[in-house]
Amino acid sequence: IRITAANGNVVTLASTPNDIEPMTIWSLSTSTVTSGFYKAISLTENEDGTFKITALQHEPQKEAIVDKSAHFVPTTKTAYRAPQINDVGAKTGYDGKLYITVDVGSGDGKVTYDVRIIKGGYLYEYRRGLTDPNISFENLPNGEYTVVIYAKNARGQIVSEKTTTFTIDKPPAPTGVLVTGGLGEITVEWDWVDDVTYTEIFASEDTNFANAVKVAKVLSKLYSHSVGAKQTRYYWLRHVRGINNGPFYQEQGIKGESAVDIDERLDQLNEELAKNIVDEVIDTALPARNLELIKTVTGINIDTFLNYNQVYNTADGKLYTWDGTKYVDNSVDVGKLQIPTKQLTGTISAAQIGANVIGTNHLGANAVTADKIAADSITSAKIQAGAIKADHIAAGELTADKLAIGLGGNLLQNPIFANDGYGWKTMNKGSGLDSNTTFSFTQ
Repeated sequence: IRITAANGNVVTLASTPNDIEPMTIWSLSTSTVTSGFYKAISLTENEDGTFKITALQHEPQKEAIVDKSAHFVPTTKTAYRAPQINDVGAKTGYDGKLYITVDVGSGDGKVTYDVRIIKGGYLYEYRRGLTDPNISFENLPNGEYTVVIYAKNARGQIVSEKTTTFTIDKPPAPTGVLVTGGLGEITVEWDWVDDVTYTEIFASEDTNFANAVKVAKVLSKLYSHSVGAKQTRYYWLRHVRGINNGPFYQEQGIKGESAVDIDERLDQLNEELAKNIVDEVIDTALPARNLELIKTVTGINIDTFLNYNQVYNTADGKLYTWDGTKYVDNSVDVGKLQIPTKQLTGTISAAQIGANVIGTNHLGANAVTADKIAADSITSAKIQAGAIKADHIAAGELTADKLAIGLGGNLLQNPIFANDGYGWKTMNKGSGLDSNTTFSFTQ
């Protein structure tokens, strides 16, 4: 193709070339420009993407003359080794960004890095003079990408280069997400995508995604998360394809709650049912019948109400009743107990009456008559000396049938003078008694 005009490094062609694609290599043929051999000394990239090459002309004949006639003496040299790029990787993070990671070995001097991102054969992004080659890209469109990393020394010379490729094929956001609670587990469901799209599930006990952990990565449309009974979790979902992470279903976690354990809940219900029955009896049935429980305490402050009208104090063995302002002792003093006889039924036996409990002052006048005294139950041993006087005997009550008749048995002890007892002695004339005998008596 003929050149019709030239202006600096821009030329105008006579016709449009059909077989030259952009960025391809082409050559110029002209009688004013001849080819030659050059030895490149340095290669520097300009700001506009062009390159500056510094080179020395190479003359093979001259080199041969020098090589055949010159003699060189080896000298000691210092080896220079620039840092080298060992590996370049591309990976998508949890935040959806693409991270370029570069492994650089040790070497002499500092280097800077240039990064070229090429998409579909075209330069997509170019970053120069980076001190750290580990960079990230956000919201890259789907497509095939090539990453080229250059390491340059202080003179701008390329000392190392590495290339890697990756594909952006982001899956869509999850749809049809449903979270339901079960017995000790929470089930998460979503719409199916395809056979190469996995789903990652993150869970946290609160709404903060920073506290969430990835609990599963599955190729399915359902996941059951075992969490135990009565637990709460918040879930985040996204689809992934290889290194490509799709967007989350939503920024705020979806809440899920597991149900109770059946056996544990039945035991709890039985306990609550038994408690409710007891409470119903105490709180409803007893008050309805004007009944109240008695609280037992080991000590009592009579001025403090204990929510019970009657309190039994074990410290003194007394029963106290609240009178509205304080607790009062309402225990029974047996010594002061008086029960009207008309309130008694049945018979009180002698064994139920304490000794000397009933005195004459407890008996009403004419309360005890002869028909209430058992025959032969009152003997002289049961009558106190001097207790029966003349005014206690009704007129005509002492008759002959009530007195011992004959030997004075009603007046004398041992009235028949038996066995010389009770100070009596039998004597007769043969015993030396005469008119001058003297007797003496001792008590």
